[in-house]
Amino acid sequence: MITSLLPQPFVRGAASLAVSAITLILTCFSPTQAVAAGPVWRTAKGSFVYRPPVYQDCYTDLGTFGTTRVLREDLNFEYIEDVPGEGIAGGSGTDINFLFLYPNGTFNSYANEVYNNCTIGGRYGGFTAQYVIEGGYDGFYTQDPPPPAGCMTEIPFAFEYVGWVVLRGTPGTDLAGLRGYGTFQYDFYGSGVGTYTYYYYFKY
Repeated sequence: MITSLLPQPFVRGAASLAVSAITLILTCFSPTQAVAAGPVWRTAKGSFVYRPPVYQDCYTDLGTFGTTRVLREDLNFEYIEDVPGEGIAGGSGTDINFLFLYPNGTFNSYANEVYNNCTIGGRYGGFTAQYVIEGGYDGFYTQDPPPPAGCMTEIPFAFEYVGWVVLRGTPGTDLAGLRGYGTFQYDFYGSGVGTYTYYYYFKY
């Protein structure tokens, strides 16, 4: 059952979840509050790429509710530090992403991310992130090569999107005190490159 796979906010409605999450992120981590809080904020920026087995990443169809189709996506990716010392260097990440596809060709999604073995601001370790996305998709296409057994072979073509993210360092690593927020975006028909800009500080 969908209720056993997803938190209740998903069941109550994808749109309200995305709006609430975005509002929370922009309110709690606004630049005004960052200045008022007193920590030394830094900026990490660069690009990101999807890595194998992402081209065989696993989509699972969780069902259609009204006119909204809900999918789960399990994927792998890497952040790229385009300018040394200005981004997230090294490491690799995994996401569990829940997508809500609407008949008008738009979508929202919510994901939990785990990223390990990276360097940020001169500290090495890992972090977790939660993010929400708004974007557009242009139908479905067939994965080639085929995905692992049990995964969908026809997956949505998400050609553009923007995401809002909250970061927190992984306990037990030098990045444990990491706190931050930011945005990322991707435009297949424009630059064709995914980019991110994250604002962060070290709580300790």
